[in-house]
Order: sequence, then C-alpha cells, then structure tokens
Amino acid sequence: MVLQRLSKIQSSLLSVEIETGRTHQIRVHLSHMGHPLLDDGIYGGRRDLIGGQALHVHSLSFIHPVDQNRIVLLLPRENFGKMRG
Repeated sequence: MVLQRLSKIQSSLLSVEIETGRTHQIRVHLSHMGHPLLDDGIYGGRRDLIGGQALHVHSLSFIHPVDQNRIVLLLPRENFGKMRG
C-alpha cells in the first residue's frame, strides 16, 4: 500500500507485509515489478540519494521460541528519517 508519494525524488513510502521475514523477499519482488528500493544497487535501485538501502521496519512480531508469547516491536513512522546508520 502506498502511504506517501515523494515526488521530488520520484519515490513512494510503502507499507509491505511479508510472511517469511527475509529482506530479499521485498527487494526482489519490488524490483521485479519495476520499483526497486532506493539505494539498492543489487536489485537496480537509484544509488545517489540516501547513502544506504531504504528498507526499514515499522513493526516486527514473532512467537518467542521458549515461552510461545507473541513479541511485538514498533517504531513510530515519524522516526524513519532519523534512522541513518
């Protein structure tokens, strides 16, 4: 789902849900559709905008392997721009 269009850099902020937890799943599928991640040189993304692959998590959940409780981790969307590493 498109959350925001960024016309100045011809890009969009997307919401994507994956099943396997593998980063390449998103990267390969978006590239195949003609929409590679920003700065993802491996799968054809433009490499001159942000200095690193533009794949960040907003929420992550999983079942804890010992106690079987669901663990949910959240990062507010307003923090995306602060994640430069």
